[in-house]
Amino acid sequence: MNKATHLNKIILALLMLTSQHLFAQVQSKTWNGSVSSDWFENANWTTTQTFNENNPEPVTVFIINVPVRNGHYPVISGRAATADSIKIMNNARLTVLDTLEINRTISNNGIFDVSDGTLKLNAHTLELPNNLFYQNRIKNLILGFDAIITLPASFFDPNAGYLVSQVDSLTGTLTLSEKSRLNTNGNLLIRSTATGTARIAEIPEGATISGEVIIERYIPAKTAANGSSSPAWRLLSVPLSSTNAPTIHEAWQENATYSSRPDAGNSMTGSNPNPGYGVHVIGVGGNDNGFDTAISSNYSIKYYDNATNTLKGVSTTNEAITNYPGYMLYVRGDRSINLSQLTNAAVKPTTLRVKGTPVIGNKIISVSPTNFTLLPNPYASAIDFGALTRTGVLNSFYAWDPKAGGNFGLGAYVTVSANEMGTYDVSTSNTSISQYIPSGEAVFVKADNNEIGSRSVLIKETAKTILTNESGLFGRFVAPGQSVRTNLYAYNSDGTNSLLDGALTTYSSRGSNDIDNFDAEKLFGSSESIALTRKGKVLSIERRQTITGVDTTFINVSKLKRLTYKLSILTENMNTTGMFAVIKDNYNASNNNRTINLNGTTSIDFTVDNNPASYATNRFSIVFVKRAPLSETLNGKNTSTETEVKTPAIDQSQSVVVFPNPVTTNEINIKTNNLELGNYELKLYNLSGQLVTSKSVKVTSKSSVVKIKVPSGFSAGKYEIKIDGQGKSINTSVLKQ
Repeated sequence: MNKATHLNKIILALLMLTSQHLFAQVQSKTWNGSVSSDWFENANWTTTQTFNENNPEPVTVFIINVPVRNGHYPVISGRAATADSIKIMNNARLTVLDTLEINRTISNNGIFDVSDGTLKLNAHTLELPNNLFYQNRIKNLILGFDAIITLPASFFDPNAGYLVSQVDSLTGTLTLSEKSRLNTNGNLLIRSTATGTARIAEIPEGATISGEVIIERYIPAKTAANGSSSPAWRLLSVPLSSTNAPTIHEAWQENATYSSRPDAGNSMTGSNPNPGYGVHVIGVGGNDNGFDTAISSNYSIKYYDNATNTLKGVSTTNEAITNYPGYMLYVRGDRSINLSQLTNAAVKPTTLRVKGTPVIGNKIISVSPTNFTLLPNPYASAIDFGALTRTGVLNSFYAWDPKAGGNFGLGAYVTVSANEMGTYDVSTSNTSISQYIPSGEAVFVKADNNEIGSRSVLIKETAKTILTNESGLFGRFVAPGQSVRTNLYAYNSDGTNSLLDGALTTYSSRGSNDIDNFDAEKLFGSSESIALTRKGKVLSIERRQTITGVDTTFINVSKLKRLTYKLSILTENMNTTGMFAVIKDNYNASNNNRTINLNGTTSIDFTVDNNPASYATNRFSIVFVKRAPLSETLNGKNTSTETEVKTPAIDQSQSVVVFPNPVTTNEINIKTNNLELGNYELKLYNLSGQLVTSKSVKVTSKSSVVKIKVPSGFSAGKYEIKIDGQGKSINTSVLKQ
């Protein structure tokens, strides 16, 4: 073969190969919407075969052209859809209510609505265009294996320094597959609202997120049982890396400017660049230290100091927000609050946000051998405490519940502790705290003093929870088997009551009557509290052996005020054969030896006055008695019968409550609970036993309110109210100020 012939064959082969690429077949589908909005209905599509000279290889391209025709726009619902590429034309609209998987590219000149759906991107390299998502919102975003996705450059408000528009906001879950990479370009916001908080799911090995992310934490206003709102402390963490982290002032104070102390005519609202966001932060040194101007300089932001076991004020907000693992932050609402109104200032919800590099990968937190250690949730996702790796650390933690502490309380600590079955119990009922720690929150943990060596908690990406519904995150675990909860409530001025604190005792064959690691030490807050005592220890959760004889629960109440309280005892499965229980009250004889419902609720109202015995920490206890069946021998046979000692009838918690108590006028409001219907005589006595006034009343409902007007001369002091009728006599106390 000569050289010319050989060269001709090579040229012919190249021409054939080139022609194959020049005339690669491409399938395109154009939406016509002739039948419905159903993406999966073939009649809604027009399919064509074309040849594309510019395409280097044959591909399938789905082109969505949605003219206004019959009002039908494509909707992906009920199952997932897949396309190589998508192009949304002018005046076109595509709505995703399920999952849309795109293998190559997407462009949009119309409306692409994924605000309630999922988009999965598989392109090896893809830069998303500006304004891709309708209202710049997407619920769930998934990056496929080895996908490299870049978000468009962000748009900033030069005054606020934060993204306020044109930002891609995630409201559900961001998921990265193996080896995938996301470049945010600073254009990603993990949104948090009253309906839920978005999250970054477990990041697999080899996957990365580069660029800054804005992470939000919605803070609802604290609402009491009577509908009123009040400020509260919040125990918060910051889910950011320390690299280039913002200052406290830049983040939670919205980088707002503030004037020097205003004159009397100024409302003292300070700068509020972004309504609905941020908080006022107050401290010593005022503006010079980054704090907002206020009448008071009491710190509204604190950090935990392990050495002194106290919360201390942060010296300045001009330091990186990641300098401490977490903060106790006093939240009234957003920056529109008028600080000059002090306690009369409105209470509103707000959203706190931080902008920086999110934490990726495992995180090790060292735990002090003494006192407590503040453990932050480092991720933009809820985590399961049960999935953490603890070394020399107790399997329990202390969360701050801002809803506890009463109507005007600022919150209280709630204990979450593992039981012998491996699940978690919560010390207080009616709380939203569970074993799941939400994004942006921190908890306290304690070292196991029975262990030696270093102590730490390893938080892995795998500890992230898949739950996205925050009502599930904030759910409550019910104690298994037999349990007794003792909850302390305070009565409000309108007769409603608010939870202050709670404690829990569980009983099982695996429990121990000695103090061990399954018993949880009490962590006290600043308001009234209730706990359990045993062998010199004060506990929030106590594990006991199943009762076989006599067992006493020693209740510890502290920081009580001159108010009327309710002690609520909730028992579960304690009604075994031969068991009965009574409450012991060392101060009020009418409460002493009252029988307790062994599988339900028993409520006892009590009043604290000037007598130290009324607020003694050991005023109350519960005595359980388990009587064994009698064993008899009849005609040579062993016969077991129930105990001959009958369990006393259950007291249905007939009571009366004075509200408010103390009273400041000549009118006394008395709320009756579960009184038998009929006529009663109410009498008011002073401490000398003299009758001050009396009134005949008729009770017509199980719960009613009776008013007594006291004649002039109703001087300050303690009085006794006696209610007689229907064969009952009930006493209670009232204080006059």
